[in-house]
Amino acid sequence: MHWLVRVIYLKYFFVIVLFAFFSLCLHGCNNARIRLDDQQTIVVAIASSLSDVMSEIRTEFIGSYPNVNVVFNAASSGILAQQIEQNAPIDIFASADLKIIQELINQQKINPQTNKIFAQNHLVLAAVKNSTLNVESLEELVSDEINKIALGNPKLVPAGNYAKNALRRSPSNQDLYRTLNLQQKLVFTENVRQVLTYVETQSVDAGFIYQTDLQHSQAVSQLLALDSEQTGEISYAIAPIQKTINKTGTQEFIDFVLSPQGQEIIAEYGFWMATD
Repeated sequence: MHWLVRVIYLKYFFVIVLFAFFSLCLHGCNNARIRLDDQQTIVVAIASSLSDVMSEIRTEFIGSYPNVNVVFNAASSGILAQQIEQNAPIDIFASADLKIIQELINQQKINPQTNKIFAQNHLVLAAVKNSTLNVESLEELVSDEINKIALGNPKLVPAGNYAKNALRRSPSNQDLYRTLNLQQKLVFTENVRQVLTYVETQSVDAGFIYQTDLQHSQAVSQLLALDSEQTGEISYAIAPIQKTINKTGTQEFIDFVLSPQGQEIIAEYGFWMATD
């Protein structure tokens, strides 16, 4: 009889162990499901010149907010604005042009009270490092020594529009933009990073890029720096889209960009902080 009691005891013991095991598994699955349900994906439309700095900001942000998945949509600010106008699934817009943000505010796509400037930049004329060009003023761009100059399409690319402003504000009162266009020297691109590529590959003699783009490439160097009186102030703004349904994650990401930690990362990439 003793052996029968032991068998029955062991049988119930294994039943209890199996029950406890499956209970733990079920609890773990439920927790995983809860974590999955809590996961929130936000789509951030960013000007192409922000690609590098925003990538690092995302890494640091996810470390503090693991339940928020951040997906970037990088293009020229003008193209991104068109997507927002067409109600593309975008939660946040980080633009390289305040005028583009204002147009979206006028269309009630963005609440003006949520629009925040978070960085500033400067425009430069750049060429490959082994270039023999020596440019001391924009007026020299009309010389026969220079054949092709790249800039973003001014209608869609803020960097291209800033370059156009500078060319039209020549100290000699000459509309250099019109002159260079008539000379067929201007090569228009879809975004500022494409300008950088054209300069790197020597598809053009020079190109207008942001100062921060110089940090992105070891192959190019600055020929001429342009100030804000020539280009107009270059400021970046970030704002949530009015119709976003991911309000919590959206605001957390924007707050992180504006935080001291976010601003420190922005400064490391050569941008001027919004408080400067």
